[in-house]
Amino acid sequence: MKKKYFFLLSVLLILITLMIFYMKQDLIKDCEISLNEDKQLQISFTKNRIGKYYCSFDDGQNWQKAENSICTNNLSDQSYNITLKNGLKTQIVGNNDNIGTYDLIVDEEKIYLSSEDYYQLNIRLEKTGYFFDELILDYDHNIIEIDDNYIIHPKSAGSTVINISFKDINKEIEVVCTDLIKAIPEQFDFERPCLDGSSISKEENILLDEILESRINEAGYHTRAGALAAARFLCLEFAYRLNYFFENGRVNWGVDGQGRYYHKGLYLNEYKIEDLYYDSSNSGPWGYKLYSHSAEEIERNGLDCSGFVTWVLFNAGYHCGDISAYELCETGDNRWDIVSLIDSNQIKAGDLVHNNELNSHIGIIIGIDEDYYYVAQSIWYGDSGVIITPYTKNEFISHWRSVVLMDEYYESDGNYTAMWK
Repeated sequence: MKKKYFFLLSVLLILITLMIFYMKQDLIKDCEISLNEDKQLQISFTKNRIGKYYCSFDDGQNWQKAENSICTNNLSDQSYNITLKNGLKTQIVGNNDNIGTYDLIVDEEKIYLSSEDYYQLNIRLEKTGYFFDELILDYDHNIIEIDDNYIIHPKSAGSTVINISFKDINKEIEVVCTDLIKAIPEQFDFERPCLDGSSISKEENILLDEILESRINEAGYHTRAGALAAARFLCLEFAYRLNYFFENGRVNWGVDGQGRYYHKGLYLNEYKIEDLYYDSSNSGPWGYKLYSHSAEEIERNGLDCSGFVTWVLFNAGYHCGDISAYELCETGDNRWDIVSLIDSNQIKAGDLVHNNELNSHIGIIIGIDEDYYYVAQSIWYGDSGVIITPYTKNEFISHWRSVVLMDEYYESDGNYTAMWK
């Protein structure tokens, strides 16, 4: 009898010992928590204890038996505890915090912004899994503010760098706020001041050239949209109006920069004179007072009609030459059947228009909506200068003699939009 009780007591002690052993073991040391090749949360067991391992990814509500010493679970954007069970031992060994994949995508590197405008940043945080880290934006609050929707609101002219960070990823966006450009209006602003020849410094001219180039590149260099970007920038975004100037000749006549500017960028400061093809000691930038041989009077330098269109095409990446309005008609398909072109919707923004005013006059269609064709042109009468004129369909038909379809010339539309807003 005593032997029987002794045996039962021994068994009980062994069971108690095993129970204590199980209860004291640290299951955290038994496993590794990681992300596997299939982008799943994985529990790998590194020790072979007595009994099977079970895993729970919902705080112990459901259990998964380890297969080949591994448990897996799809990533979740909700935080949860990871619980293990082995025999009598149940233990929380960790959680899914900061386990997953992530990437920070920022489309912009440099933004040029009017001091009176705003800009929607395109910031995308692509992540799978649960992360308690937040996206951090750091910048000069004296220059801009960024709201919760990542919209930039300028506060003053100047530049700042937006530092964007998430965990170990850092991206930067340079923002330049300036009064040299305006928020693009719905209609042409006739109240903008005209250039006077001394308005723009060399540094400002360089900045404006950078902005112009960026606008063209965004739309698509050497595309229809690139030509539209150049025309829209000069007519709508540049803070000044450009004067009309009767040309004193063209490059192929041995004259440069007087009513014409077949060069990249804007002719706004005297330092650009050194880039002219011919000695122009009597010349000056746009807005500078020059004697016009055609008008036989002193006027402020600017562009004539074909000078404007050739400037647009050249800055968009097309080498049409410093040519006349009539010659520009030959760059595309010059069509006189305007009514049929309108009825068949063949006319697009970026096509040219021509009539016989002052022997020959050229413009570029800068926008089309349901009611109007908007033509950017440099005119010498009325509200003279480089302006945008809206024409109803009937007005368009009666005013213009031909439309130059430019599909073959441009070859590509780029990021084309029929209207600027």
